[in-house]
Amino acid sequence: MQSYLRESDEKKADIVNSFLYDEFYSKYTTDYCYYNDLSTQVKGIDVSFVYNNKKYLCDEKAAVNWCNVPLETYAFEICSFNRGGKFQLGWLLNDDNKNDSYMLVWLNKTDKNELTSKGEIREADIMIMDKSKLRQHMDSIGWTKENLLAQAELMRNNPYMDTINIPKQNVQLRCSSQLIENPVNIRLKKSVLASMADCYYRIKA
Repeated sequence: MQSYLRESDEKKADIVNSFLYDEFYSKYTTDYCYYNDLSTQVKGIDVSFVYNNKKYLCDEKAAVNWCNVPLETYAFEICSFNRGGKFQLGWLLNDDNKNDSYMLVWLNKTDKNELTSKGEIREADIMIMDKSKLRQHMDSIGWTKENLLAQAELMRNNPYMDTINIPKQNVQLRCSSQLIENPVNIRLKKSVLASMADCYYRIKA
């Protein structure tokens, strides 16, 4: 089941990438390149492009399993376990990744809740998020890499601590223990992310 879900998510991510090319990259960027080799992708780089005279090495992150849901947050992965049960840093904290940015995608309106083609996407919100700017924000509110990992360990070891809400920081931490990867994520409000984003588009197709 785990392998099936991962393969399914990868197919959905490819659909979103094709949609982004048609509706954003081909219209607003130059020097676009999509990387389909594993050696580049494992470094956290899906695409590179120039936007507003700035070059980006970007990791595309789309909420592919939340179609037609009015999400007001985005979840950033702190840590999880891989298929072999080995602990690994999440993409938010993995300093081995060479991407300098994220393309965050919300699929606001689609024809079906289970995405099967780019033609089903009717409305999407996208943000280009500078990775260093995001991490600086996290540090400024006390969620350094060390503090995030310490909190994640507490949550994984306490079945009654699956969710922590911190309204003053516009932050929620969640441990999804029902999933085999047992990921711990930190969710930030969309409005906070928008204030830091290098761009924010609502695309209607």
